[in-house]
Amino acid sequence: MAKKLNPQQSDCVSHDGSALVVACPGSGKTRVLAHRVSHELHRLESRRGLVAALTFTRKAAEQITSRLTGLGTKSDRVWTGTIHSFALDWILRPYAPYSDRLRRGFRLVNESEERQLLQTFRTQHDLGPFVPLLKGFDRDGALVPQDPDPLAAATAYHAHLQASRLIDFDTVLFLAYQLLMTVPGIAETLGAMFGAICVDEYQDTQDLQYGILAEITTSSNGGCTLFVVGDPDQAIYTSLGGVAWSSNQIRESFGLQQLDELPLTGNYRSSQRIIDFFTHFSDHEQPIVSLADYSAEHGSITFDNQSVTRAQLPNHIGQLVVDHIQSGIPPNEICVLAPQWRFVVPMARELAGQLPAVPFDAPGLSPFRGEYENVWFKLARLLLTDPEPRRYRTRRRWAADLAREFETLTGIQHSYSDPATLLRCINAISSDEVEGCAYLLDAFAQTLTNLGIDIESHDRLRQLHAAFFDGARANLANADFGIPDTVSAFRRCFGASTGVVIDTCHGIKGQEFDVVICFGLLRGRIPNWSRIIPKTPLDSLVSPEAEANRMLYVISSRAKRHLHLIAEHGHVTANGVPYDTTYEVPEGFAYDVL
Repeated sequence: MAKKLNPQQSDCVSHDGSALVVACPGSGKTRVLAHRVSHELHRLESRRGLVAALTFTRKAAEQITSRLTGLGTKSDRVWTGTIHSFALDWILRPYAPYSDRLRRGFRLVNESEERQLLQTFRTQHDLGPFVPLLKGFDRDGALVPQDPDPLAAATAYHAHLQASRLIDFDTVLFLAYQLLMTVPGIAETLGAMFGAICVDEYQDTQDLQYGILAEITTSSNGGCTLFVVGDPDQAIYTSLGGVAWSSNQIRESFGLQQLDELPLTGNYRSSQRIIDFFTHFSDHEQPIVSLADYSAEHGSITFDNQSVTRAQLPNHIGQLVVDHIQSGIPPNEICVLAPQWRFVVPMARELAGQLPAVPFDAPGLSPFRGEYENVWFKLARLLLTDPEPRRYRTRRRWAADLAREFETLTGIQHSYSDPATLLRCINAISSDEVEGCAYLLDAFAQTLTNLGIDIESHDRLRQLHAAFFDGARANLANADFGIPDTVSAFRRCFGASTGVVIDTCHGIKGQEFDVVICFGLLRGRIPNWSRIIPKTPLDSLVSPEAEANRMLYVISSRAKRHLHLIAEHGHVTANGVPYDTTYEVPEGFAYDVL
């Protein structure tokens, strides 16, 4: 272990007791988290003890699990996933009979359904396109405060979900918290089962999420250790309720006698010049040192301040992409960032049309968006990934998860409960269909036949099947997506990125690239108008200056050696006033000239 960890990392992993780790970008927090999970497993006295590793995204959960596999850690005693998935797997599904809302059955609404429902209620309540509609709950079950019209729309939306026996992720959190508060035995059971809870990206954790975890650790009477990792400077999800609690707040709320704050200040990602630039946007004075092999490289940092017009922007970005590829940088080491999702697809189309020989990837453009907890997504993932030796452990883990889901949904234990058996069954599926949805329909039917499952005999399985395909077809029909309905396109959704990534500033958190190009550095986008002119209480939690600094910190810290910032000219407000450049971009920095 010592050979793989630097002294700071090793101190965090071996620290005795609960800890809050403040980790700078590129400091290896995923490695530290994985080693800590492995360390906690060795520490547990009971062979029945479990460790939970909670992440902000599914992708981060996969990274943790992959690292644990590399460490030789047995996965049967580790639960890894998002806190929403944790609440579903460990609280809502096993304890649904204790909930008036859940005991008659429920289904998690998929993202496509949710988007359509929200639009329906926005229209019914005459909400304009830029009026925020918040649908989260506080600990008492009250909807997040907002103006009367959006509050009425959110109330109607949740009433529809309840009448239809549907729940969304906001409801998952509240119902899980409610169960823990009304049935104390649940928290006590979980506190006894889990000897440690490790939390990634704690700065993005919502109050209800803190509440859920606090009930479990408090009920353990000191038996459950808490290990949280994150970076307050990267807290860019306050509009969704994310809040970076202080060590004192966490210690008191979680009933911990001690919670030590530990630093990770070595950056393995970026050159020192990139680090010196993004620390302009930090609230903390702790110096960050580059530990990268190329720490002393000059690289390039450019800032086009209103010199590129809106019409010239795609050509300008395209030329930057070509120049870096010609210099020897692989396409998948280049990232183009937009401040908001609505600018991603137009830019992707422009660049793809302009540079047909260059591969591009827009990770958010998937026909399966919002279906990640659906059993049929889990089967599709196995069917659409090749059974290569390097993927065997990952696919076996997916198969084990799928086997458990099939058992839960059918109530019957079959031979396919063994993941290796299920994997062999899935690997043997063959179909001549070339259209994506048609292929999956055929492959799903073959799988059910081979497993001896009659879908018509299982209502929940049939409902989830319909929801999966309804969501996929809705995404395929969405003009903004532009996704072809082909098997090859579907397979690419699960393959490693090979092209230039085009995404939002929020979408690339946790990732790194040799080259980062970000456009739209305009006041009203970074920071968003909602910060400049607050429309909800959540918008008022962070000042416009702090929001801009956090966004610029995240954007700049994704880059290893090259960073290009662009504030294009030609955008105007609804009143015809030209957009200003984001105020927080430092003008006195020694930028390079292209």
